[in-house]
Amino acid sequence: MPIYFFCGEDDFAIAQSIKRLQNRFLDPNWLQFNYHKLRCDRQENIIEGLNHTITPVFAMGERLTWLVDTNICQQCSEDLLSELQRTLPIVPDNSHLLFTSPKKPDARLKSTKLLQKYASIQEFSFISPWKVEEIVQQVKQIAKQVGIKLTPAAIDLLAEAVGNNTRQVWLELEKLSLYRSNENSILDVDVVANLVVANTQNSLQLAKSILGRKV
Repeated sequence: MPIYFFCGEDDFAIAQSIKRLQNRFLDPNWLQFNYHKLRCDRQENIIEGLNHTITPVFAMGERLTWLVDTNICQQCSEDLLSELQRTLPIVPDNSHLLFTSPKKPDARLKSTKLLQKYASIQEFSFISPWKVEEIVQQVKQIAKQVGIKLTPAAIDLLAEAVGNNTRQVWLELEKLSLYRSNENSILDVDVVANLVVANTQNSLQLAKSILGRKV
């Protein structure tokens, strides 16, 4: 599906996903023709972005149009809704339309229902600090993307040290990747303990105390 809607307050995770779209679809030699980034502070910009999306790709690669900080899922005029209804069903397979917003879509709006039909909607929100298992899974996923191997104990320690800070997880994993001797190295808990600064220890201890009713 060539239409995407990324929302949430984890702007770093959103930025990483956008970078993957850019690397996947765009030919760096033809960026000025096939890559468009427009702020959605004016309705005219959104309509311009929709028009770019249905314009044939120039030369090599595919097309990516990014509409930044859109509010079409909070408020949407009838004119803009008509443009969306006209454009979204006919977006070519080699042209990709991306909406980003810090706010979740309002499910009551017609524009949201339209996007739910034609777009892949992903929410990027910070994991609650006390959801330790989800944070561990996030660390595993990012480690896989970075291409670094860690023992289970090392993953648990990194999750405890960094918590739900996605940006910090990436930075620490990239730092650890510089330390390994080769791509097949598996880093143990001792390496993480020596190189990673625990900046969430107090908040995690607080969360555990609250859950244990040790106010």
